[in-house]
Amino acid sequence: QQFLVRDRLSDLAPDVQEAALVQLTRTRLDLLSKRKIANLDVTTRQAVVGSLQRMGLFTDQGRRDELLNRTLSDLEPEVRAGLGIFLAQQELADRSLRDLEGETRESVILHLRQADALADAARVEGLDALHLSDLDEELSSHVREALADLLQADLAAKSMEELPAETRRRVHRTLDEQNYFVDEERAEWYERKTLAQLPSEILRDLEQHLGEIRYAELDGVAFREIPSETRDGLLDFLDRSRLFSDRAQRLRLVQGGTIGKLSEKARSPITQHFGRQWLVQLRNRRPPDLAPDDRETVWAFLRDRGYFADEFKEELFAYQRLDEFDAETRTRVETALVVQLNAELDAQPFGAMSPELRSMIRGQLREADYFVDAELLRQVEESRSANLPADLRRAVETALGTQLLDKVDDAPVAGLPAEMRASLWRYLDQVGYFVDEERRKRFMDRRLADLASESYEAVISDVAQQMRAEIGNSPVSDLEDDLRQGLRQALEELEYFTSADVRERVLSQPIGRLRREDLDALALELGLGWLESQREQALADLPKTDQEAIMAHLQAGDWFLDPQSLDRLLANPVGDLEAGVRQDLVDLLQRDQVEQLAQQPLASMDRELRRTVHQILLKQGLALEDRQMRSFRRQQLSGLAADVYGGLLREIGEEAISAWAATRFGSLDQEQQAVLSAYLGRMILGRSERRVLLHTISRLWIDYLTDIEDLRRGIGLEAYGQRDPLVEYKRRAFELFEELGDNIRRTTIRILFRQPPEVLSSP
Repeated sequence: QQFLVRDRLSDLAPDVQEAALVQLTRTRLDLLSKRKIANLDVTTRQAVVGSLQRMGLFTDQGRRDELLNRTLSDLEPEVRAGLGIFLAQQELADRSLRDLEGETRESVILHLRQADALADAARVEGLDALHLSDLDEELSSHVREALADLLQADLAAKSMEELPAETRRRVHRTLDEQNYFVDEERAEWYERKTLAQLPSEILRDLEQHLGEIRYAELDGVAFREIPSETRDGLLDFLDRSRLFSDRAQRLRLVQGGTIGKLSEKARSPITQHFGRQWLVQLRNRRPPDLAPDDRETVWAFLRDRGYFADEFKEELFAYQRLDEFDAETRTRVETALVVQLNAELDAQPFGAMSPELRSMIRGQLREADYFVDAELLRQVEESRSANLPADLRRAVETALGTQLLDKVDDAPVAGLPAEMRASLWRYLDQVGYFVDEERRKRFMDRRLADLASESYEAVISDVAQQMRAEIGNSPVSDLEDDLRQGLRQALEELEYFTSADVRERVLSQPIGRLRREDLDALALELGLGWLESQREQALADLPKTDQEAIMAHLQAGDWFLDPQSLDRLLANPVGDLEAGVRQDLVDLLQRDQVEQLAQQPLASMDRELRRTVHQILLKQGLALEDRQMRSFRRQQLSGLAADVYGGLLREIGEEAISAWAATRFGSLDQEQQAVLSAYLGRMILGRSERRVLLHTISRLWIDYLTDIEDLRRGIGLEAYGQRDPLVEYKRRAFELFEELGDNIRRTTIRILFRQPPEVLSSP
């Protein structure tokens, strides 16, 4: 009761779980063994078909032979990946990585590190918020040197087009700063002209550029500290443009404000004002006549704008490598890039860096095992594969599978080691790679009973595993009634609930001391077992004693009756029989009548029969009057005739039982309780038999109707196989009905034999 109400299947020992599931599955499949696989319920059919497919019973041998001359690399990527995991699962089995060979183990761990399967999630997520200086000094220096080496190696080996976009941009900017892309002729023309002779759109952009420079210079400077000429001109411009909302705002700016605190609306006009004022001072002068700072500012703007660009050099840049430049240029570029790299590493957190740089940094940190969780690594090395978390176990299997396949990828399948080739066939059969649909259809028309014993046992094992997944960790009380009772029955057959003390006590007592109902059930069980073991034997081959018992039973059942002789006997008067036969018939009828009267009390006879019996007793002097009873007062009751003694017991029993009406069961003496218990037991047994039989018929009848409905819906498909659907429907329906009868008898007897006793409680 505790198991059925509170426990789970997972609470049992592993070997008991496995045995119970196998026993439950065997019982279920045995009930369905005469049914075709195609007629099984969907869940069972899928499990059976999957098991048969894994055994290779649907395999197209021709297609398999074709693969012998190919290599594993010819398989589809997803099939090859699945094969690797399958091989890894077999290689690991119930072992840990520590049990593998050294080279294989190191390769798997390296693969796991590179895939971040061993990473500390907190470190990975928190990296973007860190600066390089937040790492320890040794690791920080290692990352700087490694990135510089990678940068120099890329510059030496790759063309500009092959470099990462950010690196290519930086090289271009560095070369641009060295005036590498300047067209000398255009630069000479520029030196001879005034700025006013530049195109108007360039002048507008130059004005905006100059204004932004001046605004940035004065942004944080107190207004009263700005040079007076610039300050007065700006105030005049603000007044004329009416950019002050009131006099108080103007006063705050003059007394202690900055132009950076002005509204965003005022920023653009002020920038244009600064640019216009600056450009007015420069536009009518030639570049050589400008102040050095102004000249460099204008030159840098025009250069960046591409005004001096040599188009040929620009086009050629994408196809050049850095080592094609002169040594001085190459050194300047490398030095500038390393300086820029270090500046970026110092100034920005990792998350703000360019994707290319962030990826390289992560790669260096991964190689330095910065992300590796030491506890997770120890767990992977020491724990059995089955005990690892699902995602980590899959990562280990993937890594090991890749390692195993890399060793044999280029070898033909026929040349693989026998064990690996057998594993390959098992995996491909499991995924249905070589399924022959015609063979599959032929198997669907077979019955489970037609399978070979090894195949049937494999099906039982596979369906048991599916049932384990179906049950999961659910309490037994939450399972469906059929599944719960089936599990209980399986455990009973495994003697899980058996008490060793009670078993020993039963084994030590004589069989005759068992209860009458137990003896009857035992006799029936032993008799059925004996008949099952002798079902193929001819009656003439049995021992003589067994022959006589069987012949007597068959003769009592009219097995040897001649129907024609019986018809003639019924048609003729009894007087026409031969004298000897007639006398034997009279003697037989007399004995039967006497036996019936001996077991029937006088009170229950009809009046005519009772009068006849009384007259016979008077004639025999057996009817006693009161005066004649005196001589029997000292005689024991057991000395009376059997029929008289039986009638007396009945009369006395009725009086005794009527006296028990107001008595509690516990108040009766032991003998009276035994009598009453035997009677109630017979009554309860009859009631249990009726209830079990009705429940079994009701449940199996519904299943039968469901099967018939499924058969009716799909029977039309038989026409595709050149079979008459009506004939097939009648044949299959008859098989299902026979199976229904067998299941009713088998299930009823099984439940009755395992029916728990009903507790009788006093009111």
